[in-house]
Amino acid sequence: MEGQTKADQTSEPKLALPGAGISKLEMLFLNQVVKPFVMKRMDLKKALLKLSEGRDKVSELIHAFKQEDLTKRVLIKRPYFVEDSSRYWSAAMLCNHLGKVNGALAKAIESGFTATFGPDFVPEDRLRAVKPDPEKNDIREIEKFLQTVERIRAASERESEESLGGRLIPHPWFGDLTHLQWIWFAGFHMQVHARQLKQIVIGLP
Repeated sequence: MEGQTKADQTSEPKLALPGAGISKLEMLFLNQVVKPFVMKRMDLKKALLKLSEGRDKVSELIHAFKQEDLTKRVLIKRPYFVEDSSRYWSAAMLCNHLGKVNGALAKAIESGFTATFGPDFVPEDRLRAVKPDPEKNDIREIEKFLQTVERIRAASERESEESLGGRLIPHPWFGDLTHLQWIWFAGFHMQVHARQLKQIVIGLP
């Protein structure tokens, strides 16, 4: 298929279902180091700085692509903290995914939404919901993604740090996170996928 490397198969690769592929060591690091130490005492300044760093890294790497390559899917080796099911994306699909995650966070901040894990919460359902739509493998997803980052920033700056630190949204891996922690995580999440963009660039034919 277009965008695959020579080592790839000619048919759609068989990857694990959403939620699978992250090692126990990676999950241990996220939940025993990142959440209790890095995220514990989060303030808005730190959260927004991380958000900007993530956006800038993705934007920088997007500029490394030729326009015609932005929609080419490439099968890559799994980067740390990226699920197996996410290894066969194009740059545009990756931006669609980031836009979904960021857009949901922006909407939650704008509406003052708060919720915790309920008995019927299925983490895999949440993970499936933010996977990219193959039919939206379009370069317009890049600009949409960048707009969601600005929505997060604008919405958070209209809120008090106290309110952002008091509202919760469940994360499939971390459990309940405050809005402040989610803003920081959005930046971290973009940096993780920036490493994926590097591999996509390298894997382009």
